Formats: sequence, structure tokens, C-alpha cells
Amino acid sequence: MKNLFLILLPVFISFGSVAQNNSKVKPKASTSLAYLKNYNEKYPNEVKLFSKPQFVNRVKALTGTRYSLLKKYWDVESPIEIAGDNFIAYACQAHNCDVTNFMIIYDFKNDKMYVGIREEEKAKTYSENGTSIPPRLDEWVKNNH
Repeated sequence: MKNLFLILLPVFISFGSVAQNNSKVKPKASTSLAYLKNYNEKYPNEVKLFSKPQFVNRVKALTGTRYSLLKKYWDVESPIEIAGDNFIAYACQAHNCDVTNFMIIYDFKNDKMYVGIREEEKAKTYSENGTSIPPRLDEWVKNNH
């Protein structure tokens, strides 16, 4: 009886493996931001940019508690720009554009998000995985707008 069990054990194990492989796996929700390429020359509010979970989750993860400031004062918008492999969105606080403004850049090629938050003339940049900021964001920091 013991020998029969040892002989049939591999059969039971392989049957269990086959059964597991046939089970359906739910696909993960898409985290792609490729859809941003369709927003060239449109306004962030027009395309409801801040209601897109894939986008918002990345910006929130990057900026942490500063996201609430960005969202609160994202008032006066420029049209979205697609420049090369970059999505660029810019906005500022109404009646205070020179000193409180924001820039969000997404690099399609490298799948990296960058955010600049300037509050009362003090700029801080955020980059995913600590990567260096793109030249356009660096210009924004240096030019104060």
C-alpha cells in the first residue's frame, strides 16, 4: 500500500499543478500613461486630467502631502504640450502666477514622472526613482515660470 502511494504521489502532484495552471488570473489594471499623447494642445481641465487614476496616483505618490497644494492652486492652465517624448502640463495660482505655479512632465520613453511645485517663489522638484530632472523642468526652476 505504501509503495502504491509513492507511485501515485507524482501523479497527484502533477494533476494539482495542471489544475492550478488552468485557473483564470485577473489582469492587472492598466497603469499606462500612453493616453496622454492624445492631449496635445488641450487644457488639463478639458480632458479631466485630475480625474484619471493612473495619472493622479503617480503624481500623488511622487509629491506626497504637497499634492493637495498643487490641486488646490492648479487654477490658470496652459494648453498641454507634447514635445518629443514628453508630456508637459503647466498651471498656476489665479492672481499669483509669478510666485505659485506648477509643472508636470511625463517622459513616455522612460516611463518617468517629474513634478515642479513653486510656492511663494520657492521651487521644489520631484522625480521618480531620484532620476535627474529633464531640461525643461530645470529651465522652469531657473526662470521662475
